[in-house]
Amino acid sequence: MRQSAIGFKSKGLMLEGVVASPHGVAGSLPAVVVCHPHPLFGGNMDNAVVLGLCQSLAGEGFVTLRFNFRGIGKSEGEFTKGEKEQEDVKAALGLLREWPGVNRRKVGLAGYSFGAAMVLSGLSRYKGAGALMLVSPPPSAFDAPKLGKDARPKLLVTGDRDRLSPYDSIADKARTLGGDVQVSLVPGADHSWRGHEAEAGDLAAKFFAGALAG
Repeated sequence: MRQSAIGFKSKGLMLEGVVASPHGVAGSLPAVVVCHPHPLFGGNMDNAVVLGLCQSLAGEGFVTLRFNFRGIGKSEGEFTKGEKEQEDVKAALGLLREWPGVNRRKVGLAGYSFGAAMVLSGLSRYKGAGALMLVSPPPSAFDAPKLGKDARPKLLVTGDRDRLSPYDSIADKARTLGGDVQVSLVPGADHSWRGHEAEAGDLAAKFFAGALAG
């Protein structure tokens, strides 16, 4: 895949990101924004799970945008522990929908752990996303006061060794979301997804290819 380092604005702050496009594919392409895990535990846009999602999606002909939340890496500002990071997700989504060669009607949004929590907590603000994928979402993120019902296709993924996002809890919480919700369990994967990044990527590619096909 071809990768381009970029900068974009989020409420006056300059954030860094990377847009990746599949080789040898042109035209009106589908696309996905991928949000990284918690930076206090080493999360950033170069996280192995984030890269795995982007690589698999590129293989299916998707453009992807991964980025560092405010205060992380070379992104300006300060990390706010989720208070303002929704603005960053919204800005990234808006940028990718206007990216040359991207079909703005076929853009999805994915998040891993903290990134998944940011997708959930700002769900009503991301109208430009046609489908959503949550990898190991924290169960507490489903308690966001403005979560409400959402009709968009959604895929929730966790591992059978993930103690922070246990399958039973995630499956139970998924029922509160409304719409078309799938929950997938990956054998052997814990919250780090070490050694299972490609499996998460394959699930992402299959899900978004179907969810954004219309």
